[in-house]
Amino acid sequence: MQVSPDTTTCEAGYVLITNLVAGNLGIQSNGVGEAVTLNAPDTGSCFETRNSFPDPAGGTGYEYQNESGHCLYATEGSTLEVTSACVSGISQEQFYGVDYGKYGKGWVWYNLYWVQTSVGLSENPAVDADGCDEGSQVTVDFYFTCYLWNFPS
Repeated sequence: MQVSPDTTTCEAGYVLITNLVAGNLGIQSNGVGEAVTLNAPDTGSCFETRNSFPDPAGGTGYEYQNESGHCLYATEGSTLEVTSACVSGISQEQFYGVDYGKYGKGWVWYNLYWVQTSVGLSENPAVDADGCDEGSQVTVDFYFTCYLWNFPS
């Protein structure tokens, strides 16, 4: 199941990454090295897919680079930030979605670095937000409160 991403405010080839639990709030980059947050879709950051890779779930994952040339990156501290341009093969830049058809819409979105570091645990941490409100930080965690996303591919 593919949820159609909103492309109304993005350049051709770029899409908003939106959270479906939070009423389609989009990921907003706040500068290099700063945590990304959820914001209204018309102010969210637009991303293009880069450097596809085969993901552990049997699908295809991607790296996501914004219109300013900065790559979405999962830190060791579990927040998402943007860094320099995407470089193929860096697991902290590699994201993939698993269709969450149980509720009929959305994707659970994983980061390869965090999946690899959680081997042996009963579940993998997923991309989430520390709240489902505008301004909430986007993180990688086990809490699953705000975890359903469109999955731009």
